[in-house]
Amino acid sequence: MAGDAAHNILTRKAIKELQVENEVMYVTNGKQAIVDVAKRSISSNQFSLVIVDLNMPILNGMQFLEALNEVYESRNILEMPEILFTSA
Repeated sequence: MAGDAAHNILTRKAIKELQVENEVMYVTNGKQAIVDVAKRSISSNQFSLVIVDLNMPILNGMQFLEALNEVYESRNILEMPEILFTSA
């Protein structure tokens, strides 16, 4: 889950309410999200879903998706589902 602190609070609450049992990783900006996804892409413990705020800092949601596609292509891995949201 990538987004600013306010979005993370709301999303954490929603995930708790939905009783999601998978591991959830939270980051507060797009640059950190790309680093974390890239690290996971070379392990057997890859993410199965990415939830991204379109208005997150440093790399916005669209910039993040462009960078993510570069990671997919450079590592020859399958793409994962992505959910983009915004409160604007």
